Amino acid sequence: MNAYDALARDYDALTADIPYEQLADWYSAALTRKGGAVSTLLDLGCGTGTLTLLMAQRGFELIGTDASAEMLSEFQQKLYDLPARTVRPMLLCQRSEELDLYGTVDGAYCSLDGMNYLSGEALPEVFRRLHLFIAPGSMLAFDFFSAERIEHRGRFVKNDHVRAHGDDAGDGDTAFLTARKLKGGFFIDFRCNPYDFQCCHNTF
Repeated sequence: MNAYDALARDYDALTADIPYEQLADWYSAALTRKGGAVSTLLDLGCGTGTLTLLMAQRGFELIGTDASAEMLSEFQQKLYDLPARTVRPMLLCQRSEELDLYGTVDGAYCSLDGMNYLSGEALPEVFRRLHLFIAPGSMLAFDFFSAERIEHRGRFVKNDHVRAHGDDAGDGDTAFLTARKLKGGFFIDFRCNPYDFQCCHNTF
C-alpha cells in the first residue's frame, strides 16, 4: 500500500491553499522557455491531478504518473468534468524509478516538492529514466524545498548522486542544496548524459 493511499480522499482539501494557477504559469513558462513546439508533457507524481488538469487546459497533452492507485482514482473522477476541447490526460500507476512510457515527451515536471520525497538510492534511476523518455533538448522542471526548510522540518537527507551545474548551482552541490530561499524551482536542459545537465535556478 502506498503511503498516499490513505490521504487520497482528503488530499485536495489538505492542499487547498496551494497556488496551483501560479504553479501552472511557472511550469508553462519554464517548459517552453527555449521556444519550439512543446505538446506532450509528463507530470511525474501527479497525485489527484489538480495541476495536471490546469496544464491540460493550457493546451498541453499530459501523461500523469503516480505510485498511488487511490490518488489516481481521485484524479479519474475529475476527468468527467473536463472542459470541452481539453485533451484527456493519460494516467499511469508507476513508481518514479520504474517510469516506463510508450514514447518520448516534449518536457516533464515534478511539482509540490515531489523530488524531495525520493530516496538517494532511487534518484539516479529516476533521472536515468527521465533522460530516456524526455526528447533530446527538451526540459525537465521541478520545485523543491530548500535545505534550510528541510533541515527545519527534520527530514533532510543529502544526496550526492544528482549534481547541478550552472547559475546559482554552487560548487557541484546537489540540486536540493542550491536554493537559498524556502522554495525554488529548477529547469534542467538535458544533454547526452543524464548526469551532465545544465540547470538554471528560478524562484516563483
